[in-house]
Amino acid sequence: MQPLNECSGCGKDFASLEPFDAHRLGEYPQTGPSEYVGPIEDWTPKKGRCCLTTEEMESLEKPFVQDGRGRWVLAHRQGRAQRAFARAA
Repeated sequence: MQPLNECSGCGKDFASLEPFDAHRLGEYPQTGPSEYVGPIEDWTPKKGRCCLTTEEMESLEKPFVQDGRGRWVLAHRQGRAQRAFARAA
């Protein structure tokens, strides 16, 4: 099965658009090169869009985690759909 929210920049797969969007830095359309490669500390929006690394995603105050299917989700949002469907049942 083809991942629905796979990033063409880093190859990571995301469970929804919210974590996909959250892992990308920079404005679109960007004013600099299409992809920035280098230390995140040196990044500025004018250097182009870039992806957070796995280490950066996991070390955020609201970190990313992988779900049971190996897709990246925001930890504080994990299980949100299951809880909503359980309440509706």
